[in-house]
Amino acid sequence: MKLFSEGTKFMRVEEDQAVGADKPVAWVQPEIAKATRVCSYDRAGHGWSDPGPEPRDVAQHARELHTLLSKAGVAGPYVLVGHSLGGLYVRTFAAQYPGEVAGMVLVESSHPDAWARQGKPEGVGADPNQLAVAPFLARFGVFRLWLIPTPRSDPDLPPQQFAELQAYLNTAKYFETLRAVNTAFPVTLAQVRALGKLGTIPLAVIVGTNDENATEPLFALQEDLAALSSNSTLRKIDGATHAGLVDNREYAGQTSTIILEVLEAARTGQPITR
Repeated sequence: MKLFSEGTKFMRVEEDQAVGADKPVAWVQPEIAKATRVCSYDRAGHGWSDPGPEPRDVAQHARELHTLLSKAGVAGPYVLVGHSLGGLYVRTFAAQYPGEVAGMVLVESSHPDAWARQGKPEGVGADPNQLAVAPFLARFGVFRLWLIPTPRSDPDLPPQQFAELQAYLNTAKYFETLRAVNTAFPVTLAQVRALGKLGTIPLAVIVGTNDENATEPLFALQEDLAALSSNSTLRKIDGATHAGLVDNREYAGQTSTIILEVLEAARTGQPITR
């Protein structure tokens, strides 16, 4: 069974410092926190957050993030950073609250047409029948005991973060959330396809060369994402995998550098370097 997790982060454009976690904090957040306030969060159903109301589509996720920011007193404008499926969420947030977004970084973001381009069913990559029973099996420790294949934490993470993430990936909560996201997936992709462009805000699209997204025809979709703003850059990080862009210390350092470039462009109003 192929399962995965995804990350979404947001950054406030001002000098300050704070760090939280959606995936366990490792390389990117502390580096960016040297220059600005960094806020990462556990989406509903992930990590320490309680499950949220269904459907778990991108519109619901964006509304919840906006409510979280408001209740936490974290005022914009924001530079939004989304990795993998997180890219769909930050794009939707920017469409719903355009006046609050100063920039965006899409770290090998999902594209709503990627599944159709590959001839794959729209979903998180797991069999729905397996997802239906996975929470039940997790409650009995089946995944924790490695009795059947289970999602694995990235070994590039530091030991503590690796253990924290692996513990979460073995829980019923993880599989219940994944099942809810999978159920809403066709609606999610339709919602993202209906979004407009980003205007002139600084946008960076990052792709690892050691991943299928760096090859045709999927790379064309990353180019499509870069075209969402007239002020954008598309960067390839040599040797990086999809997860390694944020989990591997070396590649995450390069990702952080690009995020800081977008932050600087948002602060100064200067065009992002291509």
